Amino acid sequence: MNTILPAATPSDLELAELWEQHRPLPFPDGLRRVEIDGVDLVYLDFAVAGLVSSELHRGLDHPSLAALDTCGGELEAVVPQITDPEGRAYFERLRTMARLLSARYTAGQDLGQGE
Repeated sequence: MNTILPAATPSDLELAELWEQHRPLPFPDGLRRVEIDGVDLVYLDFAVAGLVSSELHRGLDHPSLAALDTCGGELEAVVPQITDPEGRAYFERLRTMARLLSARYTAGQDLGQGE
């Protein structure tokens, strides 16, 4: 498995801080067993958390970057539809982390998509 090293960005510290804030929080009760546009919110939370944790410990490989792209798109689609304030804040934070994580890999770096 080839790990891709991200471009250094000022968001590195912000990502780590958001992750530390997010980790101890419980999943919002009102969003359990909820799907929006076919996206299971529990699974989306699990997937993004795994990507952030992997990034902070060892970096992401190409399959993880593809998963990040999928999760990012799903977050962009579902967050505006979450009406529960607690749930909205929870998923806004996930979306911010996904955006920061994505920016780390797209900041002027060719990911070698054709390899």
